[in-house]
Amino acid sequence: MTEGVLYSLFGNSKNLWEEFEVSLNSLRKNNPGIKVCLVTNNKIFPKSFKNKIETVIQLNDQLHFFKLKVLAFQHSPFQKTVFLDLDTKINGDITELFEFLRYYDIAVAPDPLCNWDKEDYFVDYFNLQNLNTGVLAYQKNKTTEAFFEKWIKSFIDQDDSFFLSVPGKSDDQDFFNQAIVDERTSNQFGLKLLILPNTIYNARFWIWKKLKEDNIRNRVKVFHAHHLPKTQLAAISKKVQFRLKKLFQAKHLSAIFIL
Repeated sequence: MTEGVLYSLFGNSKNLWEEFEVSLNSLRKNNPGIKVCLVTNNKIFPKSFKNKIETVIQLNDQLHFFKLKVLAFQHSPFQKTVFLDLDTKINGDITELFEFLRYYDIAVAPDPLCNWDKEDYFVDYFNLQNLNTGVLAYQKNKTTEAFFEKWIKSFIDQDDSFFLSVPGKSDDQDFFNQAIVDERTSNQFGLKLLILPNTIYNARFWIWKKLKEDNIRNRVKVFHAHHLPKTQLAAISKKVQFRLKKLFQAKHLSAIFIL
């Protein structure tokens, strides 16, 4: 198989399967002829996935799912692969990503730049210091094989308790970005990297409001967020917490002034 979409699903949570179903159905609707491979450690699938996946590759490695995700990249059966996180929704034809791989080894979009200390946290669409691995296109060649090997080796021996606890090194993505920085400095592998616009190919929830304000939301081909109601609830919760924090600070200063 020359090209196709890769998913990875590790664990048997109902939420994972629900997100995968949304993404897969949206992919099939907008890209009906595209082939799909799932890399997983599950042997039993929900019936709704029957005949929807061309290839299933099972991994038996007993590793953290961040590590398994990178191993999934290495197991793609395609010459040209578009990897999609489970919590994506496809809103258009994404087959041009395969065309980009005629000229580049990897194509990936950045996260948005946000200031989480502010209620209006949006700063800029693009944080070029933090590329997001939830949507990543790559071609299989010696360059990407060597790069992925360096990526996985950089944290394969890391204790699982480390993840999501150390700022700047919390998941596979942080190690990916460090590997990119190293490659840009050393040009060790000669990696040809294409930075994709996240306003089209990897629109995180944090930019959706801005996309609508700028009248470009209709351009988005890949939305990327956990189930929308939960995401909206998280955003509302963050705003409430921010306002309570400001209210507490105001009362605290008032008390000091009175004293």
